[in-house]
Amino acid sequence: MTAGPSTRLTWHQGSVLPYSSLWHTVQRAMSLNALRPKELAFYGRASDQVGVPRHVNLLYNETGDGLRGAPVEALSMRSLAQALGEPETVFVWTHLGLLPRRVRSLISPSVRVCRACLADGYHSALHSLRLLHTCPIHGCEGSV
Repeated sequence: MTAGPSTRLTWHQGSVLPYSSLWHTVQRAMSLNALRPKELAFYGRASDQVGVPRHVNLLYNETGDGLRGAPVEALSMRSLAQALGEPETVFVWTHLGLLPRRVRSLISPSVRVCRACLADGYHSALHSLRLLHTCPIHGCEGSV
């Protein structure tokens, strides 16, 4: 099954918690709908053009050059919101693409997690702040 622009995916509306990460939301949507990343049609470009990019950076969600020079695309927040039946505003801080480039050295280049948050069904892109040595919610160290 491929999700199209007018297709609504199985989703628990209103379940995007404040500051939930785009990475975690996409993982949940794929799991609930038994989809692989290639099968998600809302993997359109940020301009809402139809297309399936090969590489997506869910931490920043912006176009550019990724590792090894491979082009990176951005997910369309509008298409994602429509497919999940959520307002587009719940995705404002799901990724860190809004941060100015001059402060990005404060961000870990990969997605960092708190295992206790994941066990509770939550992940925030804010976990990737290098200044955080412990989870602000659970206080535990680990992969944060």
